[in-house]
Amino acid sequence: MNPFDQQLAAARRRQKITILAGMISVILFVAALGAFLAVSKGTAFVIRPVAIAPQTEVSVVAGTAFIFQDKLYALTRNPTVSFTAPHYKPLTTQVPEDLEGKSLEVVLEPLPARIAAAPTPAHAETKWYLDGAILEIGAQLVHEVRPGTYQLKMDHPYFRPEEVSLTLGPGEDLVFEPKMEPHRPWFSVETEEDGAQVIVNGLYIGDTPLETQMAAGLHEILIERKGYQPIRDQVEMTNRDEFVAREYRMLPKSAAVTVNVRPKGGFLLIDGKKQPAGQRIDLASGKQHDIHYSLPGYREHQSTFTLKEDEHKTLSISLEAQTARLKVRATPVAEVFVNDKPRGQTPLDLDLLEKRYTVTLRKKGYRSKEVKVALSANAPTLIEETLLPEHAARLAEAPAQYVNAGGQTMKLFHPDSFTMGAPRSEPGQRANEFLRDVQLTKPFYASLHEVSIGQYAHFRKPPKAANENLPVTSVSWLEAAEYANWLSGEENLSPVYRIRNGRYQGFDPKADGYRLLTEAEWEWLARKANRKKQTIFSWGDATTIPAGVGNIADESARGTVPTYVPRYTDGFAVTAPVGSFAVEPSGLFDLAGNVSEWVHDYYSLSPPRPGDRFVDPMGPTSGESHIYKGASYKSGTRTKLRPAYRDGAVQGRDDIGFRVARYLIGGSHAN
Repeated sequence: MNPFDQQLAAARRRQKITILAGMISVILFVAALGAFLAVSKGTAFVIRPVAIAPQTEVSVVAGTAFIFQDKLYALTRNPTVSFTAPHYKPLTTQVPEDLEGKSLEVVLEPLPARIAAAPTPAHAETKWYLDGAILEIGAQLVHEVRPGTYQLKMDHPYFRPEEVSLTLGPGEDLVFEPKMEPHRPWFSVETEEDGAQVIVNGLYIGDTPLETQMAAGLHEILIERKGYQPIRDQVEMTNRDEFVAREYRMLPKSAAVTVNVRPKGGFLLIDGKKQPAGQRIDLASGKQHDIHYSLPGYREHQSTFTLKEDEHKTLSISLEAQTARLKVRATPVAEVFVNDKPRGQTPLDLDLLEKRYTVTLRKKGYRSKEVKVALSANAPTLIEETLLPEHAARLAEAPAQYVNAGGQTMKLFHPDSFTMGAPRSEPGQRANEFLRDVQLTKPFYASLHEVSIGQYAHFRKPPKAANENLPVTSVSWLEAAEYANWLSGEENLSPVYRIRNGRYQGFDPKADGYRLLTEAEWEWLARKANRKKQTIFSWGDATTIPAGVGNIADESARGTVPTYVPRYTDGFAVTAPVGSFAVEPSGLFDLAGNVSEWVHDYYSLSPPRPGDRFVDPMGPTSGESHIYKGASYKSGTRTKLRPAYRDGAVQGRDDIGFRVARYLIGGSHAN
């Protein structure tokens, strides 16, 4: 055997060995795979929807695994598997090792369907609805939806609504071009005068009365007829209209008139309608017009006129004056104002235009009178009046009682003369109770009750917290005066007391605001008001104290005050709510007790000169302290129970309060 043949034989032996080794490897691999499949259980896939399972491709994208007979056999942990099917979104997921021998449910999500609609004609105002819900507004629609069945509606106000039913599958593209049909409602036009031309959007369509079908939309309407003013209108018809009607009243072609009047300022009517004088007024031509011009004090003008087509006429009207005689008489002589213009003094005769006037009679110190009159040329008009002094007028109209801004009820008093103080012979008299001959001439208001804690709290926090119906105490004279000024401010009255930076600087006797009672007023109220004669005590002259007369130092005060009234019980050991006891002869409450009261006057020990008479006294203009008057719940002696009792203090005490007063007439009318 030559060398070549030897080499060829050796190659054949090697080839046989290789083939035999390969066959053995395949047999071993198949045996191993069979053994693996016999031992391993695999993971089965359940693909949803079931209908796409046959078309679904399953592949391993990560990890070592293979798929055999629709099962996954993993050689490594948690392999990643991909699922793809036509018209469905791909899904990639990891398969956990604990699913070996179990099933894995795989749900594929369908691709959205797409609607593309382009109607003819296309309008940007088209509304698109899907199952009744609006999608968008536009000339076209491109919209993605989930696969399913839908109702698609197209709506444009000038076209008939179109609605189609659509069934769309996964990933399906539906392209269609619906045709929109114009809506054609009926259109009716009528005019009062038949035969008018109807022009729509520049095109003549017929004469009135007219009834025709028109495409829905916004239309320009023109109505024309010879001899009449044209009418222009806009009419919009939509697919919600089936019948649209218009009725027009055509006016004759206009003319104009300008009416010049003398004197000016009157009332111009043309055909019953108010018109401006001296200006162009457009009116219908070819018909009669009524004109009327009037001005109080003049004879009115009435006439008629007619205008030709396109005529502009000017009319002039001059009224004839009508005068009337006015006679004005007054007691006393007064200034006469006619419509707020001065015309002289009474007696006065005036020739005025025949019309209405306001005549005012004025005199300093007297209440003005205003009279409205309508003068007539047929007979003179007489005004005859008597003016009342201002104080008499105020007195006549003043209410007997009123409630002020602080909640106090104020009672009106008309004071007179009396004697202040007490004679030396009177039991309990003190040396400072000088006898004074007093004349009170000014009517004044006084509060029925002492100012309560609740009422004072509207102005300032009370010194002590207690029942708001108790009288406020422990306030100084200055604080009481400040309260009076505050109350004046609440009612826009001029303040009585001049107080700057917490310092008292005097008072204004002519102010109309609130103040404290003067000493004379307080004593007159307690001893003389509403009585036939002046008394020693607030209850009369009897020394025996009547039961329930007031809150004084009774049996309950024993041990707390130096002196008390034995065998007298009023039911209160300290202060009582204001008004707890019966009204006194004056008509006020608690002058006999409860708390003493600050009064307006400075305290003075200067005796009067013999023969002096005091008219509306308000006390000295200066001093160190102020007077307080009246008994309190601490008073148990005859001396302090008498209204003539007086004493002075500066600071507040728990048994001193106050009440407010004011003159009926203050300011410039004060005496």
